[in-house]
Amino acid sequence: MSHQGATTRRDPRHKLSQGIGFVEFEIDDSRNGRQRGDLTSVSVAGLTFEVDTDAGMEKGMLVQAVTVLIGECVVEGDLAVKYVRRVNESRTETGCVFYPSSHTGAEKWLAVVAVMKAVCVD
Repeated sequence: MSHQGATTRRDPRHKLSQGIGFVEFEIDDSRNGRQRGDLTSVSVAGLTFEVDTDAGMEKGMLVQAVTVLIGECVVEGDLAVKYVRRVNESRTETGCVFYPSSHTGAEKWLAVVAVMKAVCVD
């Protein structure tokens, strides 16, 4: 049996409509202060978000003390940057692994992903 060309993501991403969620963060060496990006997708292991300017993110960077807001839910944690790509001249997308900072945060995150899985059409 051949699986050539077939790929299955073990951790599917669930795309979000604009305005549903946000990511707030601060880069240590940035003069921009605390920044806010639009959350564009979530998965069990991570998230993607877009910002209007170059946020100073680089592949491999660890960003601590991040706040993820989805509706009324707030989850604190850290991000490990997997990739940064330019969407257009003024927007950048960043894909990250998300590490909730507490057991309660991890439970909240899994609940958020479960809800997004149920309501999002990927």
